[in-house]
Amino acid sequence: MNTNLKVPPENQMAMFKEIWKEREHFSQITTSVPIFFDHFCFAHVISKGAYPRFKLLKQNIVLMTPQQHDVYDNRTTMARGLSAFDWVFELKELFIQLYSDVPLNKKLERSIYWRKIQELYQLKLIKV
Repeated sequence: MNTNLKVPPENQMAMFKEIWKEREHFSQITTSVPIFFDHFCFAHVISKGAYPRFKLLKQNIVLMTPQQHDVYDNRTTMARGLSAFDWVFELKELFIQLYSDVPLNKKLERSIYWRKIQELYQLKLIKV
């Protein structure tokens, strides 16, 4: 897994295709729900507008249904009330801390927040 921010996928669609090859085709929110390849099924944990350096970081993407993506992005209060999203909001807080902790072009592995993010993925048995 390449975690050096200098070598991201070429563009967002290329990243989505890489993720699609690497992960199972199920929602990571409700793991029994299959998903199809559509850009609406790839949700950025932290906003690509507010945190542009992590736009092409595969670990910043969670697979979910388009409906779940809409709830996560546009109905945050509702999403926070659903326990299935708890781990995503925990991940979001870690990514925000990581973004501040790791200067541009530095290796993520050196941050304690990166290790915590990897541990959370391990706990959720999510392949990244």
